[in-house]
Amino acid sequence: MSSAGLLKLTTAVRKFWVDDAAGPGPCFSTVFDLIGFRVACEPTWPEILEHLGPVYPDRGDLVKSVTSTVTAWCDALASLLDIDGVGAPSTAGEVWIQALVDGIESGPQPHKLQLFVGNSGSPFTAWDSARHGFIISVPNSRSSPAPSTIFRKRLLLAFGADKSPSKIESFGTINSTNAASGAGISRKAQDASELPPAYVPSVNTANTTSSAMPDANTLACPDELFTQPPYTLLMTYVFAGPAKETRIHCSHSPTLEFLHAYLHKWGQTSSEKRSGPEMKLHQSNLRTTTAYDKLVIYGEGFFGSTTTSPTLLISLIEGALGYELVFRGVDQSYHILHYKREKPFLKS
Repeated sequence: MSSAGLLKLTTAVRKFWVDDAAGPGPCFSTVFDLIGFRVACEPTWPEILEHLGPVYPDRGDLVKSVTSTVTAWCDALASLLDIDGVGAPSTAGEVWIQALVDGIESGPQPHKLQLFVGNSGSPFTAWDSARHGFIISVPNSRSSPAPSTIFRKRLLLAFGADKSPSKIESFGTINSTNAASGAGISRKAQDASELPPAYVPSVNTANTTSSAMPDANTLACPDELFTQPPYTLLMTYVFAGPAKETRIHCSHSPTLEFLHAYLHKWGQTSSEKRSGPEMKLHQSNLRTTTAYDKLVIYGEGFFGSTTTSPTLLISLIEGALGYELVFRGVDQSYHILHYKREKPFLKS
């Protein structure tokens, strides 16, 4: 980004995001007054500019669009929490509000909203249970300011206010043509392509709220339990700072052993060094035999780079191993990818 472009973006952020008169600050205060938790949002503006710069040549319009999306989200949450002057109960219901409070309370404070650019022209929100927080995806095209009503249903679904299977399957953005014609209740397959890359619903959408809590004394041991799906994999690619490395956590030990063996066989640190990247498998601290729960692929120091391209790892995880992307997050120093595999691996 040129210095002139950076200056324009910084000025727009200060004018339309940081300033209380134009930014989301007052809306965050309203949410705090209603629920007692502080809400914050720290967008990665260079990342947003990379995606939306061509759509918004005027940086002020870009920042205002992001601000209006976050403000609409806050307004939607406030409308679900608010009690009118007569003292009527909140429209969300006590169970939903308690689930919301428990979820926010279990995460870091203040509650930080994770902001991403989606692959749809409509905004989207969901609850990320792994990070104990809400994610918001802003439209990837120029659009009119998002009404708060567009977020209400998503917020209610985040904590199961409506548990009917048809509603749970309707995760994607509703197609206006089909909505007008009333065609189809379940649009899961149709809407999957419209979901933001920041969030893809899990393959398993079965209602499990009626299942009894398992007994810790009779549940299978980890060696047996974690060989059964769903398998969960979390890849963190650190590209800034002294610890340039890739960390892969997985509930399925054979997955990590496969990645380690494959990279050990074919990897090399550089054209001169053919010994392969420095890696380490970490054994789980559960009382298992040889189960691993983390693989770390180390970089080459502060001024070096990571020794294994993340694109290679993604190809192995998605292509060879058949994991599906559930969540993608970006920060100033790392990328994080959350995968799941619902089907068991067949024995060779």
